Amino acid sequence: MLLVEQHVGFALDAAGRYYVLAAGRIRSEGSGGTGAATDVRTAMAI
Repeated sequence: MLLVEQHVGFALDAAGRYYVLAAGRIRSEGSGGTGAATDVRTAMAI
C-alpha cells in the first residue's frame, strides 16, 4: 500500500518500511517507526 502523508510521525507509526522519493527515484529507505523520523526528515531536506 502506498501512503502519502504530510505528517511524518503519523506515517512512520503506521508503516513497516518507508521510502523517500525525489524526482521519481528512491532517495532514502528503511524500517518504519518513530525512530526513523530524523532519517526521513534529513532525506526530505532540500
